[in-house]
Amino acid sequence: MKYKEEDEGNVLVKRIYDENLGHEIEQVLLKDSKNTNKNIIQSYIITAAKYDFSLYEKRILFRIVESLQYLLKGQKLDKNFSIKHDFFGIKIVLPISSLLMGDSDTHHTKIKKAFLSLLKKEIFYEDNNLWKACTIVINPELIKYSRTVTFCLHPMIYEALLDFSKGYRKYELKTAVSFNTVYSIRLYELISGQHKSLTYTINNLKDIFKLENKYKRINDFISYVIEPSKRELDLKSPYTFTYQLEYEKDRINFKGGRKKAVGITFTPVYQSKNRDKGLFYKDKS
Repeated sequence: MKYKEEDEGNVLVKRIYDENLGHEIEQVLLKDSKNTNKNIIQSYIITAAKYDFSLYEKRILFRIVESLQYLLKGQKLDKNFSIKHDFFGIKIVLPISSLLMGDSDTHHTKIKKAFLSLLKKEIFYEDNNLWKACTIVINPELIKYSRTVTFCLHPMIYEALLDFSKGYRKYELKTAVSFNTVYSIRLYELISGQHKSLTYTINNLKDIFKLENKYKRINDFISYVIEPSKRELDLKSPYTFTYQLEYEKDRINFKGGRKKAVGITFTPVYQSKNRDKGLFYKDKS
């Protein structure tokens, strides 16, 4: 019997060739690590909400969602995280390191700018029956030379994050924070774990991404938003997509040109090579 071991991040894979059976047997050991990736369950209300965030602002939202996962599962938070009900809302403490872009990232100034920006921004959600709008954070506080940042989460955002009545999206946290553009992140959130094609009007997508006044030409929207996001998902994500434009129906173009593109249909494509094996085996167990 022959075997070999391969260290694949947060899993140790032992591949054994059983000569009697005539094929390979795979054994997987999940390794414990503070940096272990995890699946995030995010309310579709937040996934489809309309907002314009920078990468650092989006990372703040990721860490809020991550912290709430512990509450959903009835687990204790990591000692560096804290969630408490406060007079102003839901008081949250996050380690600053969790908001940076990696070990080499020392942009604490960008963290402060991100919180200042979030103070001025609103998040919107709208469907056939409901319209919601509110600010996200209140009273951010960063004590100089400390390792944490404290702020309050608006109660309505807190409720929206825990509201799964419209469905949810499940995605890998480590993958989500690895993207270089917010558009890649938003598309990853929309298609992650999906098996059926999804159709959005171009106006709806531009609303979600808060690009109502940009990219008036459809070709520019495709070139600067959709295509770069697809390339990044192709490279990093367990879920990417193919897409096709949807055109106006029942309208004659007297100039002899093509009908106007009014929507995009995304077909999810699963890429097992980019799947975190540790999470894959946790899901199966």
